[in-house]
Amino acid sequence: MKRIKKMGNRGSKGKTRGVDTMTAGGHKQFMRIGFDIDSDDDDSVDSTCLFDHKDSTCCNVAILSGRHFNKMKDILMAIQKDFGDTKKSAIALKNFGHEETGSLTIPGYRIAMMKPRMMFSRMRNLSFERWRAATLQSADAFIFSVCVEGSAENYLNCPTDGHTSGWEQNRYEFGQYIRSSQLVENPKKPLLLLVHTNDDGVDLKRLTNLLGLNRLGIRPFNAVLHSMDEKHGVDAGVLKEALSWLAKTAASKDEDETTAAETNSFPGEEESVCTSMTNASSLALGSNNFGHYMLDYEPSLLGGNPTLQRFEPVKKGTHCPFARAAKLWGGKLPDELTPRLASRVDEIQEAATLNAGPLAEFAARSSNDEALDGFCMEIPGASWQDVEGLGEQVRKLLTALADLDPSPGENAMKSMGPIDSPQWRFRFAGEDFFLTTFSPRYGKDSSRHSFGVRKGFLLFQPLVSFGRHGLLMDTPASATNWSNPTSMRDKARVAFKQNGCPYHIPEKLPYPVAEHIVKPEKDDGTSVVRWWEPRNQA
Repeated sequence: MKRIKKMGNRGSKGKTRGVDTMTAGGHKQFMRIGFDIDSDDDDSVDSTCLFDHKDSTCCNVAILSGRHFNKMKDILMAIQKDFGDTKKSAIALKNFGHEETGSLTIPGYRIAMMKPRMMFSRMRNLSFERWRAATLQSADAFIFSVCVEGSAENYLNCPTDGHTSGWEQNRYEFGQYIRSSQLVENPKKPLLLLVHTNDDGVDLKRLTNLLGLNRLGIRPFNAVLHSMDEKHGVDAGVLKEALSWLAKTAASKDEDETTAAETNSFPGEEESVCTSMTNASSLALGSNNFGHYMLDYEPSLLGGNPTLQRFEPVKKGTHCPFARAAKLWGGKLPDELTPRLASRVDEIQEAATLNAGPLAEFAARSSNDEALDGFCMEIPGASWQDVEGLGEQVRKLLTALADLDPSPGENAMKSMGPIDSPQWRFRFAGEDFFLTTFSPRYGKDSSRHSFGVRKGFLLFQPLVSFGRHGLLMDTPASATNWSNPTSMRDKARVAFKQNGCPYHIPEKLPYPVAEHIVKPEKDDGTSVVRWWEPRNQA
């Protein structure tokens, strides 16, 4: 029997906390249970919040920046300059170990700036945690500060080295802030998105959607662009005007939900694909099979759909001749800003429930001559899977979607005949789809390569789209004109082969299309991923 002797936690700076253990063989072991960097449990480090002392003449503003944001002092100095206050002593920077904060007091405002908390609990500083909680609780308004370094294109694109793109990192960091209890309990305190950039190509509406700020509910929201680079011209007055909006909105104690909702808008912007902000949870298709699901999210790339933003390197990198011009919708993702226990969520069922309505609306619009070419969904849990594991996730996702098919009596996974037969198609909301998967598991020699994106994708392509591009009639491999391709299908086959990623083309027609939804890593026709069979039975 293992005997455990608990040792006292040594709270001195930089000391390891742990327990001594005695194994059955009598050997001592040391179990590490945490490591605090500069974490003083006493009051030796001042954690007094700037907002501790109430002042009705001041608006308390908390600026929330990203982890890699290194312009904290520059921001505070820019605010100071906008207000004509040149007292350098008004800016105070404080370090809680590895946690940096800043503060500024100017007429009418008290401003505190912070970065996100450390990811690992053992790296967090207790004094900073107290300061952070008190600051967020006492703030009257919030600013989320984002820095678009370099071009907007670099900030938006997924790096080819597999690292997280700028907007994804900021989205994650903002989720940390917005899920904190201090913000959840105060949903009417205004929020401003402050984007520091020297690129005039930054689209505020698109960035707002990517960061998930289009789902703030009744919280008043605004967004502004700002430049601090002398070479590009400092935006004088922008920060003063932004703070004025925050103070005025925070002071409106009687603001109702309607007024707050009107604040969350961008006047003068074109209407997005999302025609109605409604929490539609049920589907019903009538005789015209169109317009029965009102979208409650933005499905287009220009509107800032996160799924399509992540899929963009795949769309640009693939050798399919018409892929770049394809008109796609992106699937709906879970609300990352809502607190939840991920361990209690069935991610596959959640993805199906969120996307059954949008996919039905996509099918309806596609069949009504809206010229839509594909509906792209992220496959939960597919980023680290081998191709067999990818197939299992695809099976579960398609099964969950088919169970939600709004067409009476139809279920593609149960009522369309054997899935491995040439006659089977995935049908949803009365529309037949050809399905394609992409995954980081596939190498550069595969037509399903993900071009550095560490996500798995499932692309629903309606057969009517193949007809528009002259691809409806299939041809065997022997009929391909490899030397002088003229048809769109032959051009696609030649393009993939010339770029070192040929794919297997069946000689016998018709062939089971299910065998081509999840490809094997070596796509030479010698093996098939039977994704429709449960993995333990395959």
